[in-house]
Amino acid sequence: MSDESLISECEDLSTRAGFQFKFYCEHCGAPEVSSFQPRGPESDRTLMDAVEGLLNGDAQSVKAESGSGSEGPAHDAALRAAVAEVKECLHLCPRCGAWVCDDCWNARLLMCGKCAPIKAPQPSGS
Repeated sequence: MSDESLISECEDLSTRAGFQFKFYCEHCGAPEVSSFQPRGPESDRTLMDAVEGLLNGDAQSVKAESGSGSEGPAHDAALRAAVAEVKECLHLCPRCGAWVCDDCWNARLLMCGKCAPIKAPQPSGS
C-alpha cells in the first residue's frame, strides 16, 4: 500500500484561511492532525473573483468560487506536505498495509500490533 490509502481515509479540515488534515490510526482510531498551513496570495484572488461575480450578478461564478477552495494545486501541495508530516507519527505495516499509530506499532518487528503482537514485558525472576 502507499500514501493513497492514507490519503483516502483522511478528513479534510481545510477552510478559506488555510489547509489542515486529520488522519486516523487504522487499528485504534487515534487521530493525528497535521499542522495548519495558511493559504497563499492566490486564495485572495479567488475571493476577489467571487465578490466580482456577485457584484456583476454572475451566480455561476460566485458558486464556483465560494466553496471551501479545497481543489487545486495549493490544496494538493498542502495534502502532500501533511502526509509527509503525519508519516512521522503513523507507520505503514508491510504485512497488512494498515497505517497505525505508535501505540499500535511493534517497533521491534516493524509491523503493526495485529500482525506482530506487542508482548508485555515479562517479570524477571520467579
